[in-house]
Amino acid sequence: MNRKLLASSVLALSLILNSSFAQAAIASPAPKIAERLKKAVESSGFKDGEIGLWVGTTGDAGLETYYGKNATKLLLPASLSKLVTMGGILNTLPPGSKFQTQLLYDAKTSKIDQGALSGAIYLKGGGDPSFVSEDAWALVNDLTRAGVTSVEGDIVVDDSRFDNIRYDEDRQEERVDRAYDAPIGAMSMNWNSVNVYARPGDKPGDPLKVFADVMSPYLKVRNNSRTAAAGKGKTVSVERVTEKGFNGDVIVVNGALAMGAPEAVIYKSISQPDLWAGYNLVEFLRQRGIALKGKVRIGTTPANAVLLASRDSHPLSTIVA
Repeated sequence: MNRKLLASSVLALSLILNSSFAQAAIASPAPKIAERLKKAVESSGFKDGEIGLWVGTTGDAGLETYYGKNATKLLLPASLSKLVTMGGILNTLPPGSKFQTQLLYDAKTSKIDQGALSGAIYLKGGGDPSFVSEDAWALVNDLTRAGVTSVEGDIVVDDSRFDNIRYDEDRQEERVDRAYDAPIGAMSMNWNSVNVYARPGDKPGDPLKVFADVMSPYLKVRNNSRTAAAGKGKTVSVERVTEKGFNGDVIVVNGALAMGAPEAVIYKSISQPDLWAGYNLVEFLRQRGIALKGKVRIGTTPANAVLLASRDSHPLSTIVA
C-alpha cells in the first residue's frame, strides 16, 4: 500500500472516531465538526484524492451527514479496518461483555463414575479471540477440581457460535499463512497462530532444533534446515502447507543458522481453528494426567449438556484496546 494512502486513511478514521465521541458533548455538532474536519483535511498536506472521509449519524430520522470528502470513493484501509470493526462491535455489545469458553458433557448419554467420564467431553467456543494457552491450562485445572480423571469418549469441538467463513473473500491467498492473517472462529486459541522456534544443532551440518508451541498431532513438521559454521550469516524461513490425507497443518522449515546464533522465532497462522484448539486441549489434558481414549472431532453441544468448567475472557473493552 502507498504510504500516503495509508496515512490518509489513518487521518480519516481517527477523525471519524474523535468526532463520534465529540458529537455527544455539543448541542448542534454538525457545523462545528464540519469546520474542524475541513480545516484538518486542508492542512494535512495530502492530495485531494488521497483522503476518504465521511462523518455523520444514523438514527430514527435517517442518515445525517456532517462532513464528507470523497465519501463514496473506494480506498484501501488495510489494518485500519479494525477501527471500523471495533466501532461496530462496541455499538452492538456493552464494553463489559465477556466471552465464555466451556467444557461440558451430555448427562443423558454419559456419566461420571469415580472420576471417569464415560462419554464425550465438549469444548464449546463462545467467540473469545484472546483465548490462549494460559486460559486452556486454567480450564483444565478447573476440570480436574471437578473430579474428572479420564475421558472415555471423544473430544468434541463446538465452533458453531460463528458461521464457517474463516477469511474475507478478498483476502490474498498467498498471504494467509501469516500470523496477522489468521482465520477466525468461535473456538480459537493462541490467536489461531503457531510459534515456530529454531536454534542451531550440535555441530555444522546438523538439522536445526525445531520446536512448535503448541506441538500437537494437529501439526506436522518438515525440517529441511541445517546448521552452518560459526560466523556464516544465514536465515530461516517457515511456511505452512497442506498434505493430502493429513487433517492438520504442515510446517516446513528451510534455511540455516550459524553455530552460536540466537534462537529464531517465526509466527504462522493455522488453517482450522476448531481442530487446532481441540488438539491443543488434548495436550493440556494429558499434561494434567487426565487419560483420554477418544479422538478429536467437530460437533455441536447437546442442549442438555452439563457444565464442567468454564473460562471467561477479559471484558470486550480490554480486548479491543
